Amino acid sequence: TSADVSPGVDARLNTAVPASPTANSVYERIKALDDAYTAARAALLDNLDAAITSRATSADVSPGVDARLNTAVPASPTANSVYERIKTLDDAYTAARAALLDNLNATITSRLAGSAYKDPDTTALSGAPTAGALTDLVRALEKRALSSPTTGSIGAKINTMPTDVWNAATRTLTAAPSVIASIQTGFLSGAPSSGTGEDARYLDVTIAAVNTAKSVVLLNGEGNGNSYVALTGRLLNSTTLRVADSTVITGLNCRWTVVEFA
Repeated sequence: TSADVSPGVDARLNTAVPASPTANSVYERIKALDDAYTAARAALLDNLDAAITSRATSADVSPGVDARLNTAVPASPTANSVYERIKTLDDAYTAARAALLDNLNATITSRLAGSAYKDPDTTALSGAPTAGALTDLVRALEKRALSSPTTGSIGAKINTMPTDVWNAATRTLTAAPSVIASIQTGFLSGAPSSGTGEDARYLDVTIAAVNTAKSVVLLNGEGNGNSYVALTGRLLNSTTLRVADSTVITGLNCRWTVVEFA
């Protein structure tokens, strides 16, 4: 009965709420509400001193706002009024200026900063020009008046070029660099070895090491006493010269020369 239950309920309701109640328990819910409902917030309820329905609705306000927005702006509106601010902006924003907005087709930061620009017509050269700056150099040459160029500019350097060339110290060529690294020659005579193809008959000669990529072989000889036999010569490796003939000959006599270029 209620007489049985009430004393227990009264006892629980008159017990202090734990400092850390179980999550989502009645104690925890009551504590959260009570902690959030501060005295300052409680006092704000005093501002509810009239029914909300007694205030103007959007239906009450909209017609008046629409009427004012659809009214012509005065020719001489009050200084600093909304009308005056709008008139100033609208008068300055002409159709011609509006069209200029179409020119904003790239971000400003994608272009060269003014502080980074160097006028090629007046900037003195210092060392080698930056790669890709050929256009600026050509433009400077086209624009520079050589009668009184800026000191250190391209024009100044061009003006002094003839004098610099004329006054350059003379030099004597003491020796021309050699284009030949080595020349080896010898005479080959004897019965050739047998092979196949181009090397049907051949003789090999051991020579001093050369760079095969920079060497040529010169031959002057005959086979079987016949000067019309076409002997061939080639380097098998850096130290072996082969003299050969593709026909069957029994002997060859040949002056060979190996020229190695530097």
